[in-house]
Amino acid sequence: MVMEINQIAEYILQKLGDKLYDREHLYYIITKTGEIYQLGEYEDLIEGGSNISPAYIFVANLWFTYEPVLYYPFIGERGLLISIYLLKHYCRTHFADLKYVAISVHFTSTNETFMEVADSEVIERNTNLAKLVQMLNEVEDDDEDEKLEEKVDEFEQWFEAQTLFNGYNFRKAGEIIERYYKENDKALADDIEAIKYAYYNRVFQPYCVILSPGKG
Repeated sequence: MVMEINQIAEYILQKLGDKLYDREHLYYIITKTGEIYQLGEYEDLIEGGSNISPAYIFVANLWFTYEPVLYYPFIGERGLLISIYLLKHYCRTHFADLKYVAISVHFTSTNETFMEVADSEVIERNTNLAKLVQMLNEVEDDDEDEKLEEKVDEFEQWFEAQTLFNGYNFRKAGEIIERYYKENDKALADDIEAIKYAYYNRVFQPYCVILSPGKG
């Protein structure tokens, strides 16, 4: 059954329900057949050789006092995107078909809570994540694990340096977002609009849904 991304968002809300209001950072896998697992549990089942359905949706459920960059969660949690892509590369049997990434953000100090859902293929294409696999494939089989770690570190630096947000890289875009919201720097309004446009229309193209505040 093919669903639009807004339908995927509603599906996630239905499947996870009150789990989204557990007041701690939790990561969930929703499989192709609709089962729900915490990430660690799912990885343990894979390691134990269980005949388990492949991952279809990755959900990060995150709680913060207040971090303005998380208004743009795929910028604020960019390291998570690399981790997910590594799962797809190293656990191909179970993560190769992972289709959607959702990040729900809860700000306890402001009672704001929302979730963004994006297509993993859109993320990979528009942020050049496939280059990570190319770099890892450069490491010979007989090389030590440290060289793989070096390649991942090298990729992370390259990834963050990409000027995907109206000429700004991830780090600079994050700094502008923090200054605009924390310091109320209105001089950055045009920069924020340009970053927002790139974020929603060119790079991640997420669907956003506001969650019910005050639960949990």
